[in-house]
Amino acid sequence: PCKLNAPMETCLTFGNVARSLAEHGGYTRPIDKSEALEILEMSYGYNLVQMGENVRERPAFMCNCCGCCCEALNAVRRFAPMQPIATTNYLPKINPDECVSCGKCEKVCPILAISMQEREASVDKKKPV
Repeated sequence: PCKLNAPMETCLTFGNVARSLAEHGGYTRPIDKSEALEILEMSYGYNLVQMGENVRERPAFMCNCCGCCCEALNAVRRFAPMQPIATTNYLPKINPDECVSCGKCEKVCPILAISMQEREASVDKKKPV
């Protein structure tokens, strides 16, 4: 079970890939844009990590993953030295002027990139995601 109690239906598949998966095997269900936007907003509320294909046009999927039970994130952490994915440009940052050393950021970081060191939050930029 998910430690965050996050919903499991958070990955989105688009276009022909979505149609094929829905028609052959029932892996997906068709949704409209409004439900897709609701899923994205809900995923943000659960602090899920957004991952998608690294393509310029027409991505086939986008997942919103929990740091504890997502197979993709677990594989990324496990095989980090091999650099299995391209890292995003949107990395966590700590604002020292606003940090009160409460440790909340460390507890909620889904990719385990933030740690408290000597009562100060620190970001490990070598984390794979």
